[in-house]
Amino acid sequence: MLDEHDKEDIKKRLQELDEKDKKYFINKDKKDVKSVKYKETANTLIKYTHLGLEFCAILLIFLFSGKYIDTKLNSAPWIMLLFIVLGFFLGLFRIVKAAKDLAEN
Repeated sequence: MLDEHDKEDIKKRLQELDEKDKKYFINKDKKDVKSVKYKETANTLIKYTHLGLEFCAILLIFLFSGKYIDTKLNSAPWIMLLFIVLGFFLGLFRIVKAAKDLAEN
C-alpha cells in the first residue's frame, strides 16, 4: 500500500498540475482576447483597403471608357480627360460615402 510519504508526494504533484491547469486556462483566455482583437483589426483594414481599390477601379474604368469614345469620335484627349475628372469625383464620392458608413458602424 501507500505510506504517508507517497500520499504527500501525490498531493504535491496534484497541486502542481492544478496550478499548471489554471495558468493554461488564464493564458488561453488572453490568447482568445488577442485573436478577437486581431480579427477585428484585420476586418477593419480589409474594409478600408477596399476603398482604395474601388477608387482605382472607378478611375481606370472611366479612363479606358473615355479613351475608347475618343478613338471612335476622333476627338483626341478631350473626352478622356473629361471622363478622368468625372471618374475622380465619382471615386472620391464613393470613398466619402463608404467612410461615413464605416464610421457609423
